[in-house]
Amino acid sequence: MQRGNQGLVVAAALLVAAVGGSAGCASIPQPAGCICQEGRRQSPIDLGDARTAELPAIEFGYGEAVEAEVFDTGYTVEVEFAEGRRPGIVIGGERFELLQFHFHEPSEHRVAGEAFAMELHFVHQNRVGELAVIGMFLEATARAPQPVIERIWATVPERARERAPITVTPAELLPEGRGYYRYAGSLTTGTCAEGVRWHVLRGRLAVSPEQVEAYRHPDTARAIQPRNDRPLLVGR
Repeated sequence: MQRGNQGLVVAAALLVAAVGGSAGCASIPQPAGCICQEGRRQSPIDLGDARTAELPAIEFGYGEAVEAEVFDTGYTVEVEFAEGRRPGIVIGGERFELLQFHFHEPSEHRVAGEAFAMELHFVHQNRVGELAVIGMFLEATARAPQPVIERIWATVPERARERAPITVTPAELLPEGRGYYRYAGSLTTGTCAEGVRWHVLRGRLAVSPEQVEAYRHPDTARAIQPRNDRPLLVGR
């Protein structure tokens, strides 16, 4: 299979996972391509023993307000961007478009065994269909609600898969620190397809404890997976 076609297959698996919830490999019979048990490059992992390296800065084109749709997949709350209205990032000169972002509680990745209140995943795709995910930890340390999160919680329809329009400026969800951990991994739901480029930010976003409590899908973090000698780097 050509490189571009491989990427498109992975992207399709992601979208199925996002809409269909967590069934994936748990369903009987298992869907084609399910590698949640057999895969050697699975996510999430513990990031605690990353090797320091010079990594290219992530250029975030997140500064404009963008129309999107918010919905409950049955497993997570997701904000999805339509083609032609997608913000983007550039890493090492390569551009990726933001397809969607979604949440997990508690965090999926850990740092030296430490989990965080929640984790936010910004899911991107390049022109040949390969995926790059920006992960970010949410800490329940803010005295006041985080404004964008508060608006998402208030807008998402109660009924699963029912969509509502929302306008968001993704930059308002980013922490000040943009250094990151980098490794090769997988989707954490659905078929657990591999070939995903993971970038987990070192900076963290503060939300209020009440916002974490109000999230409708607690305990939706996949267990930590074996690293299997994969390179794990962290920016200086």
